[in-house]
Amino acid sequence: MNHQATALCFGELLWDCFQDDLLKNKGIKGPKRILGGAPSNLCYFLNQLGFPATLVTAIGDDALGREALAQLQQHHIPVIAAQNRFPTGRVDITIIDQEPHYQFAMPAAWDQIPLTSEILEKAATTTLIAYGSLAMRSALPFFEQKERV
Repeated sequence: MNHQATALCFGELLWDCFQDDLLKNKGIKGPKRILGGAPSNLCYFLNQLGFPATLVTAIGDDALGREALAQLQQHHIPVIAAQNRFPTGRVDITIIDQEPHYQFAMPAAWDQIPLTSEILEKAATTTLIAYGSLAMRSALPFFEQKERV
């Protein structure tokens, strides 16, 4: 049996949002925010190395979520992204006494990634499953109450 190895990268997709001073001090020109999150970074690099990987995450119904999906599509990164009522993830990065400090927005869409049949089917045929430790910060998942018919 000739089976190609694949990966499923589960967890946080967020925007690293830098303060202006941090960018200027480092001589960085360009966006003040960069798409990141350990699982999405891993997924990107695996695909760049020719190892097929799919990102599993959640985004909000907002501009940051749409921009994140557009960037993933632009880089040909396969993604299973649930959309929920929480905002798309972000971390604000500031410098205090020459040390970076990170403030993760809570709640975030990636705190509530639903386990769907699509994810289970993909997981059943994958070789490697990697998950982001930040996505494990929610002790209990949020379940939206559905109206009964």
